[in-house]
Amino acid sequence: MQTRPQSQRGAAAVEVAILSLVFFLFLLLCIEGARALYVWNAIQEVTRRAARLATVTDFTDAAKLDGVRITALMPPDGKLPLAPEIQSAALRIDYLQMSENGSMSVLSSLPACPAQNKLNCLSDPYGSNCIRLVRASLCKEGASNCTGLDYTPLFGFFNSYLGGAITLPTASTTVPAQSLGYQPGSNACP
Repeated sequence: MQTRPQSQRGAAAVEVAILSLVFFLFLLLCIEGARALYVWNAIQEVTRRAARLATVTDFTDAAKLDGVRITALMPPDGKLPLAPEIQSAALRIDYLQMSENGSMSVLSSLPACPAQNKLNCLSDPYGSNCIRLVRASLCKEGASNCTGLDYTPLFGFFNSYLGGAITLPTASTTVPAQSLGYQPGSNACP
């Protein structure tokens, strides 16, 4: 049986330590990459769900709109797992009008109720008081224009290697308005 020379003792332990460091760094990068893709897909799904729910919810009822924001985040507590960046307060719902040339703009003043919106749209579908579209966006809180949310890595040491905050792409979904909470038979605003 051959024995190792004195200078080779511990070499295997050093090699395993170096390879373990590379392996675990690669593993953490894979986990962080998978989480980033999850968050990226989640922001699209949250805006899609919020827009669809807002098209059938009374736009004059703030409590119902808050419920739309919480429900769009999927879990009942309004917090998306593994994505603390995405919160109901960052979900913006806008009601849009459409001009005859197809351009969209946010309504400056909303109709008094869903029944009034129905009457407004029947009399002038391109009027400045007719909600034609609903847009849901995830934006930084407090920002006047909609900018993407900041992505927070799961493992803090990646922040220093990535050069600071990473901004997620702006997520926005626009869909045609539906009932907006209108109940058949109610023709007057309460």
